[in-house]
Amino acid sequence: LPSEVDTSSIVINELLFNPAPTGTDYVELFNRSGKIVDASMLFISSRNSTGIPGTPRKLSEVPFLVFPGDYIVATADAALVKAHYTVPQPMHVLVVPQLPSFPDENGNVVLLNRHGTVIDELSYDEQWHFPLIANREGISLERIDHRLQTQDKDNWTSAASDAGYGTPTYRN
Repeated sequence: LPSEVDTSSIVINELLFNPAPTGTDYVELFNRSGKIVDASMLFISSRNSTGIPGTPRKLSEVPFLVFPGDYIVATADAALVKAHYTVPQPMHVLVVPQLPSFPDENGNVVLLNRHGTVIDELSYDEQWHFPLIANREGISLERIDHRLQTQDKDNWTSAASDAGYGTPTYRN
């Protein structure tokens, strides 16, 4: 049976905020807890310029169990994610029709439970990418260690070219 989601049981693990011109944004989440979580009880948002969270978007309209160690991806277009990246768990890609906007230069992602409690949050910056990458389009930012703080900029790196510049639904 699914458990109530508490702070940091599910974490933001990967973010594509600057997709290729023919691609789409996505957010990957990782269940680092020992609990089963229902994705239909999770919401994603971003904060506006005054710091207030925007309209929360439900990750799934139907119950979707996320087991310990599972990765799930939220995107507006699953077909585009699957077309641009290797997706070993295609059933773990959840379509959120109106995914919040994730600006290319910097922005944030807020993960909430059904009560509006912030479970995890990331304020990102394109400068977190590997500095020698000239064109950052289509390259996701990946969390290095899920046990470390989400907001630690040193815990994020560009997805490797040999991994296809993104690893949606599997380990970074």
